[in-house]
Amino acid sequence: MAEILLVFGSDSDAKIYEGIAEALRQENIKFELRICSAHRTPKELEKIIAATNARAIVAGAGLSAALPGAIAALTTKPVIGIPIASNYNGLDSLLSIHQMPPGIPVLGMGINSNYNEISKALRKFESIAVVGSNEKAEALLKEFGINYKKADELDKEDEKKIYIAASDLSSAVETGNALAIFIPSAENAQNLLQFSNKGFWVGLNNGKNAALAAIQLLNSDGRFDNALSAYRGQAKRKVLEADANESKRMEVQ
Repeated sequence: MAEILLVFGSDSDAKIYEGIAEALRQENIKFELRICSAHRTPKELEKIIAATNARAIVAGAGLSAALPGAIAALTTKPVIGIPIASNYNGLDSLLSIHQMPPGIPVLGMGINSNYNEISKALRKFESIAVVGSNEKAEALLKEFGINYKKADELDKEDEKKIYIAASDLSSAVETGNALAIFIPSAENAQNLLQFSNKGFWVGLNNGKNAALAAIQLLNSDGRFDNALSAYRGQAKRKVLEADANESKRMEVQ
């Protein structure tokens, strides 16, 4: 059984997924590669995601880079998104992948990123640690009943925890062997391209998605399956209720 599912939008991305595949082979990690487009073959994408037993999904795309986000909407497994340089030197892809709406996390990486971080997602983690404080992340962890730890800094040698850390993008943070999910702030946002090649990233100030992604990574034994599905279902109902209410309101006008 494949431990990681690789999904890329085109065979023109071969230089990226071949590099990932070679890195995974060197670590004896089984993987499956599929070429599928969020826009051109959406039904096939749904079938692929529904059928996979992989523990994590790695998706790469350029331009609007909708593929990782489309996959994240179909699963509660961890989804890692790799922006591929095309127009705007990949900035468009990076922002599309990182800036997911709250509740649908993608673990964003840097443009044409190296592959050292990917295998970290397969670890069996023991806990989540929040570096400093983050109100949104901590509130969601409490909602899921997770006894997270507080840390003053990231321990680069710690392979047992998932670290959630805010970043003002003033300087790069070395992650070492640790898995870190960074929450950037708008301050120094122009440095995101430079620093996003280390660790995983969510959207600006999106502590909720950082916490959800951490829970997905912690869920290797399936203990949070029901809670994650219920959370996703609650968000779906809110959208459907808003649709019904607003459609009716606009008809009256």
